[in-house]
This record gives sequence, C-alpha cells and structure tokens, in this order.
Amino acid sequence: MSRRLSTAIPLACALLWACGQSEDPTQYAKKLRKETAPPRPPPKIVKVQTPVAPGAKVKCEDWVDLAKFKEALGEQEDLGLKDLSRTEVDPTSVCSIVKGGEPPSAEQQAKTFEKNAYKIGVVGGDELCLVHVFCGYVATAEDLQRKCKADAMSDLKEIDGRPACVHRTQRASEWAYKYSVIDDDTTCGLDVQGGPSVTDEGLVQKCTAAALDSLTKDGIANPYRP
Repeated sequence: MSRRLSTAIPLACALLWACGQSEDPTQYAKKLRKETAPPRPPPKIVKVQTPVAPGAKVKCEDWVDLAKFKEALGEQEDLGLKDLSRTEVDPTSVCSIVKGGEPPSAEQQAKTFEKNAYKIGVVGGDELCLVHVFCGYVATAEDLQRKCKADAMSDLKEIDGRPACVHRTQRASEWAYKYSVIDDDTTCGLDVQGGPSVTDEGLVQKCTAAALDSLTKDGIANPYRP
C-alpha cells in the first residue's frame, strides 16, 4: 500500500467518525478548515488628507488679495470682491472679482455699444473674473492633464511653470475661456473664468496668475461649515 493511500484512509475514517453518517465528509472538511483557519488581518485603511475638509467653506476675504489682482490686470481703480461660496456645494470658495469705478450711464453705454461694433466690454461694477477653489479633495496634475486631453474643447498650456487646462466655449461670435490649474502650495484645484462680458483670454490668464499668487495655506486655515 502506498504511503499516500495509507494516510488518506485514516483521515477519511476520522472524518466519517466526526461528522456522522448523515453529513457529507467533504462538506465537513470544508467547515473544519473554516473554523480552524487563522483570522484574516483587518483591511488597511488609508486616510486621505485633503487641504480642507470636504463640504467646508473658506471666505473669499480670507485668501483673495485684491491688490495682486489689481496689479496683474493693470486696473486703475480698486477692485471689488463678492463671496458666492454659499451658492455652490462642491467648491471651497467661489469668489467674484469686480471691476472698480461707476458704470457709465445708459446713454454712454449706447454710444459705446454702437461705436465698438455692438460691444460695450467690461464696465465699472462688472465681473472681471470668477474663481472657483476646490480644496475638499486631492487634486493631482496627472488627473488634470488626463481630463484635459479627453476634452476636445480644451488645450494643455502652462502658466508660471504649472500645467493649465484651458477650456473654450462659444460666446456669440467670440470665445470665453476657463483656466483649470493646481496650486503648488495648498494642492487645491482652481477654475478661473472671465466674467459675462469677458472674451479676452489674456485677462483670464492674468486672473489665474493672481489667484495662484493669492492662495496660501494660511489663507485656507480657517474653514467654516455653512
């Protein structure tokens, strides 16, 4: 008798004795292995640290440096700031940068409209650019570039040495632009777009540079729950 056979016979007999004639030895062996198997180690939980807790907000006044926007845009008048963060759920901050000065009268606007090929442009009180800041998730340059390449209306560019995804949308006979970037200091993602009357990509690019220059870790250090 072979050694393997001589080992199998006692084992089968033991199983038959242990489980009784009414229980299948194969099923009993499986149950026995399950009961005597060492416990599995608990799954590893990886904690992801985001710049700001998801759902929390940061006031625009805490991080926006209007002097930097004024300098970047070459504006003569002091700029205004509107905090629209409560109007959207996902962004940590939504900040509107407003052109300074008084808007022209209706008569002046009509003359400008006719003189400038039916365009008035940005006047006092109008929005120059709108900045969305996303600090409630981990933003990576790889994700930014992958999504940008998959969008037929977007192009990859650089701004201050950082990759930027520039998305275009049709606005009447011209184009409107949105710059998506990641801030190196805070690792927050930013979407910067021109106001309703802005079709100048250069202006949006300057707003993006000013936003990157303004955003700091200290600026997002005091989030709040709406």
